[in-house]
Amino acid sequence: MLITNILTTVTTANAVFAFTGAAYDMRVMKYAKTGCSSHGGGNLDWNRGLCHGLCSNDWGMKVVDYNINCKMRGYSDGNCRSKVVTAFSTRHCHTLKEV
Repeated sequence: MLITNILTTVTTANAVFAFTGAAYDMRVMKYAKTGCSSHGGGNLDWNRGLCHGLCSNDWGMKVVDYNINCKMRGYSDGNCRSKVVTAFSTRHCHTLKEV
């Protein structure tokens, strides 16, 4: 099943940032290959509660930095309302297409 959208959510009501002064909850980099071996795009700074659409050439994504109380969830629909396909919050390459 293809992941078409990403939503960053907070896992606790009173989130505490693991880092100081960050203006984002999750910093990611998207790649054109599932193994993140291609040249990645620039860093994307995402905040919780926002649904982010993915492009057809987004095959891999690496979490660069994140609020430890947040995790991202991948959805197969276009509005982050379908059943969750996957959830991730670690700093390694995540495949976005073959989940």
